[in-house]
Amino acid sequence: MNPAAEVWEKVVALMGEEMTATTLKTWFDDAEAVSLEESSFVLYSPTRLKRDIITARYIPPIQNALRELFSSDFQVLVLTENELAGYQKGAGSFLPGTEDYTFERFVVGSSNKFAHAAARAVADLRVLAELCLPFVKVGGWFLAMKGTDCGAELEQALPTIQALGGRAAEPFDYTIPHTEVAHRVVRIEKIGPSPSQYPRRWAKIQKEGQKKAP
Repeated sequence: MNPAAEVWEKVVALMGEEMTATTLKTWFDDAEAVSLEESSFVLYSPTRLKRDIITARYIPPIQNALRELFSSDFQVLVLTENELAGYQKGAGSFLPGTEDYTFERFVVGSSNKFAHAAARAVADLRVLAELCLPFVKVGGWFLAMKGTDCGAELEQALPTIQALGGRAAEPFDYTIPHTEVAHRVVRIEKIGPSPSQYPRRWAKIQKEGQKKAP
């Protein structure tokens, strides 16, 4: 299963809290996740009728579920019939090592491999690890940009990182060109699968904090 499909399963489960099983089966039973990128989520529905109904009625619930999972807004695109081939042909790749690889990206998505994930220092590392590591494939890396004084934070996050299938590697420091501002990149290698119940819904993370984190 690709990471976009795993996210779609979680989205469907969240929508199931507000929709009937009949509604989900009627309109989403044969829908498939195509890709999850930094700010867009692409679905495929095999008939134009279903595509049109999903687009007209169910984009907001899908966006709400994605917001709960990622605490971020996504555009949702639904493709059908001959549209999928055209989309896949025109989709660009985004992989580490290319000129587009920057910390402005949150999660690698268009390749559907999630080989790497990158996050700014916008939250405690335990939270960042829970939000990112489950979407990194085994053998990939999660990179978190932190301050150079993040040693204690990393130490506190190690149990969570390990429980999510990660292993902390040697971090590296760098200075932003033409400034004296220094940052540290915390590098986490994904060496095993994450438990299927993670990441938790954002509202649950906010409510419970790290008390029930892995």
